[in-house]
Amino acid sequence: MSDDKFEATARQVGGKLQDLVDGATGDTRLQMDGKLDQAAGAAQRMLGDAKQTVASAVGEVKATVGSVADIAQRASGTLRDNPLAVTIAAGLVGVAIGFLLGRPSDERTIQIGRARLSYRDR
Repeated sequence: MSDDKFEATARQVGGKLQDLVDGATGDTRLQMDGKLDQAAGAAQRMLGDAKQTVASAVGEVKATVGSVADIAQRASGTLRDNPLAVTIAAGLVGVAIGFLLGRPSDERTIQIGRARLSYRDR
């Protein structure tokens, strides 16, 4: 349990006890102080939860960045060790992109003189 959560729990319990005792004695001012301590403890607990969530997210981001750096380093080593394979792979990727972008559409156009006729091939 983090320090924030421990302090928050202690504050909430202390506020609840103060509220009960002062409620029994009829001192409304002190009873309100107890309720304020309970609310402050709840807010502090939420702050502790938020800090823990952010710390966890930061840890995950650091791990991801480390993984990406490892992949980039391995790719750099592959390029250095085998440039021909990388060049061939890049060429194949280029051919695939060219094929996908250069596919003929299913619309056909026939031009006779100045007249142009378009139709869709089904």
